[in-house]
Amino acid sequence: MTGNASVAKTGAVTPKAKIWTFANILLMTLILGVWLAGTFAAAGTVRWIRGWICIAATLVMYGVGTLAVMLKNPALLAARASWRNWEIKPFDRVFIKLMSPLYLAQPIVAGLDAVRFRWSSMPFATVYVGLVLLAAGMLLVSWAMAVNPFAEAIVRIQTERHHTTITAGPYQLVRHPIYSGAILMFPAAGLILGSMWAVVVGLALDVLIVWRTAIEDRFLVRELPGYPEYKAVTRYRLVPGIW
Repeated sequence: MTGNASVAKTGAVTPKAKIWTFANILLMTLILGVWLAGTFAAAGTVRWIRGWICIAATLVMYGVGTLAVMLKNPALLAARASWRNWEIKPFDRVFIKLMSPLYLAQPIVAGLDAVRFRWSSMPFATVYVGLVLLAAGMLLVSWAMAVNPFAEAIVRIQTERHHTTITAGPYQLVRHPIYSGAILMFPAAGLILGSMWAVVVGLALDVLIVWRTAIEDRFLVRELPGYPEYKAVTRYRLVPGIW
């Protein structure tokens, strides 16, 4: 999910890349399956309309976003799927170890909160707010991934692919648009599910994204050619006019 402000020619998709892409799609399907199981197991019932709305919206939006990236930047999906082949920096290891359980816990927290124990409640109108945020976040993420073949899942300088800095697409607005989209999407799930505590989990995920953005930005200033100049032109990391 790296927000490197970079782009280059997509290049041919090799058979190995196609295998990685297929493996990545299977992994995402498995993760969504865990989400589905966790959501309704925690709720103790499958008769939860907000749960089904959240799952359906997530599947549709992820599917459309993946299709858009496959059409515009097919080699990227394979590059993102092969992240385990590369050395992972210590801060990225911490990020992955903290983010993964929080992400998988969010629907479980929602099911326990909104349905089983009813610790909190939210009006149904928050479903619409959540869907708008989810769609806006996915649009931003997909747009960035469509123009950036270097948007790998881990932070590194891809010297073997002639990593360069540019200002295309959403990178004209902020330096890390993929992270900006993610920040919208995480709390959106809690709003759709109607759980204040799931929103809190989403905000905790946002804090992790902000932390990773700050560290990655410093890394890119040091290591990526042209990034300091790009930073001087595109001033904001995540939110125009704020940060």
